[in-house]
Amino acid sequence: MGVVFAVMGIAAVGVVTPANASVPAAAVVTTIHSGGYTLDGFGGIHPFAVGTGPAPAATSGAGYWNGWDIARGITLLANGSGGYTLDGFGGIHPFVVGAGATPPALTGVAYWNGWDIARGVALLPNMKGGYVVDGYGGIHPFATGTNAIPPAASETPYWIGQDMARGITITADGNGGYVVDRTGALHPFAIGANGVAPPAARGVFVATRVPVQGVGLVDDGTGGFTVDGTGRLHAFGVGTNARPPAATGAAAWAGWDIARDVALTASLPDTITAGLSLSTTAGAAPLTVVADASASTDTDSSPIATYTFDFGDGTTVGPQSKATASHKYTAAGSFTVRVTVTDTKGNTASAAAPTPVAVDGAPVAGIQVAPAWNVADLAVVADASSSADTDATPIASYEFDFGDGTTVGPQS
Repeated sequence: MGVVFAVMGIAAVGVVTPANASVPAAAVVTTIHSGGYTLDGFGGIHPFAVGTGPAPAATSGAGYWNGWDIARGITLLANGSGGYTLDGFGGIHPFVVGAGATPPALTGVAYWNGWDIARGVALLPNMKGGYVVDGYGGIHPFATGTNAIPPAASETPYWIGQDMARGITITADGNGGYVVDRTGALHPFAIGANGVAPPAARGVFVATRVPVQGVGLVDDGTGGFTVDGTGRLHAFGVGTNARPPAATGAAAWAGWDIARDVALTASLPDTITAGLSLSTTAGAAPLTVVADASASTDTDSSPIATYTFDFGDGTTVGPQSKATASHKYTAAGSFTVRVTVTDTKGNTASAAAPTPVAVDGAPVAGIQVAPAWNVADLAVVADASSSADTDATPIASYEFDFGDGTTVGPQS
């Protein structure tokens, strides 16, 4: 008679977790340029979008001179609530964006009564003041509310007696800026004791037939746009940065030199969050686990498009539009489950289960019997020490069946 025995694994220790084990949401935040406004010579303000961002809200309360080409510049408050337009004499006129509040009054503004020579206006990022540029390149500071007048600009371009300057913009750090001339060339300048702003080096538009009339930087300072008289917007990069995405929906006046300036709104956060829960995280093979990423979110204009699940054993499911995926583990081991969510703009966020899936495999039985045969009244010793269980649940007990109705165990 042969000897039969069984070895049994113990329950997983330290890896048993409740069903529906969840992963804290993992968020990825990027920014999108939301757009800007083009100013026409009569004072009309026209919103446009940049890249995949939405166009900004309509404005109200701005000065308007129907049929009189006298508007020259536009600038926005950093908080997006409103801004100012500039007329050719140096008058500055507040306006509101959407439901924003009326911007504060200004002090120290340069004014040329009856002389159309003011060409552009720009606010500092801290909104405490700003600068007006005249047609010769002179840069004149002013203050908002009760703030002090900002420091003077230095290393500025200047065209004595030539009406060349067409716009001004301030860098994101407030340490300097650029004056654009009618050819589209950008001229850096410094504010106070700061160094000169970096050169605009990528994709600067050079006007040949229609003059450039204004310039604006995106709020992170990596690039911006110039606008020519027909309303066409020309993107450029600052330093080694890439140009911003193309503008869409901008007003255009083909064959008519009437666009006068451009201003860019603040970037918007684009947040995508990955969340993951598992139906179970421990069990014997074959073990089926359902991964659920329906807690993932993307509440902006680019919703989640696909989910890709990695079950850690070489199996991936997706990309797919469904937020859940099921997988059967057939081999023992410890496996980390991950999900990657992707929105319609290609932004991604990932999350990994904090507790690996522990799959318990059956132990391997081994036995030696000595002596193997002899006459009746034979005493034998059964040795199962060659048995093995290499996963996270070691052998817990041994049970021997000697084939003559005698069993021994379970025993450790």
